[in-house]
Amino acid sequence: MLSSRHASCTNPPPPVVDLQGPLWKQTARVQDMLSILACFGLWCLVLSLSAPLGLVTEWLWYTRKDKIKKIHRSELWVEE
Repeated sequence: MLSSRHASCTNPPPPVVDLQGPLWKQTARVQDMLSILACFGLWCLVLSLSAPLGLVTEWLWYTRKDKIKKIHRSELWVEE
């Protein structure tokens, strides 16, 4: 019969997690994919907001342009 001291020697040691192995590469791949998706989502958000913002800017420009008094060229010159 084996003593408890000899029985522990026959059990393999627990596996050591290697950070340079496949798990680390998978984590890096997931982080890369998440960053790409975040950039794509941000780009879509910018594009979706740029059209309404452009329309609002154009509308403000034309409403303000109508309020500006147009000065005729003859009013700029003072005749002596």
